[in-house]
Amino acid sequence: MAEPFQGFFPETFQFLADLAQNNDKAWFEAHQDAYLKYVKSPSIQFVDAVGELLQVLDPGIQAIPKVNKSLFKIYRDTRFSANKLPLKDHVGILFWSGQGKRMERPGFYFHMEKEMIYLGAGIYRFSKPVLTTYRQALGNPANAEALKEVIEDVQGKAYEVGGKSLKKLPRGSDPDMQHKDLLLYTGLHAGTSFKPGPIVYSDDLLPFVFEHYKNLLPLHEWFLNIL
Repeated sequence: MAEPFQGFFPETFQFLADLAQNNDKAWFEAHQDAYLKYVKSPSIQFVDAVGELLQVLDPGIQAIPKVNKSLFKIYRDTRFSANKLPLKDHVGILFWSGQGKRMERPGFYFHMEKEMIYLGAGIYRFSKPVLTTYRQALGNPANAEALKEVIEDVQGKAYEVGGKSLKKLPRGSDPDMQHKDLLLYTGLHAGTSFKPGPIVYSDDLLPFVFEHYKNLLPLHEWFLNIL
């Protein structure tokens, strides 16, 4: 059983800064002890702690403290990427809801890099099946109206909404559809970012994160209702 989460460390962010400057496999392997102590171990503890809290908001939440589950792998897949750096200089943690592929389910996201933390909810990028379901759901005026209200609500709480990447409506769209601008999204997520500070270095981070996720719950629940 993992130790209880007591916060990340100033060394966590120093490691990520150093990794950004020394992004090669040999350097990383030479600094594995620091990675395990200051990055991976507290991340595992964080997954366990936040996962327990999120059960209150969504009993179906998945919080699995393993790589390729809640923890994103640190090695980059460079096969089809223009970015050939071998390692990610950030930490990604995902809490997703229900069964199915984690990236196709609504969830809550936590991201750390050398000078920034991001908290978000939603779905970052729609797979083809999810995109189809999303667009079909918007054909129901009640769903479209509800989503529009959710977006306005989270924006009113100072969260940034992302994922609207299309410039034109998809071919075959109903010109009379209510809130048809929602069809321009190819993913839909909302969140906020902040600089690391004292709250990150203690377990006070847990209620802080939970409060943000609670504010973003309406977006999470909208997706749960359609998927």
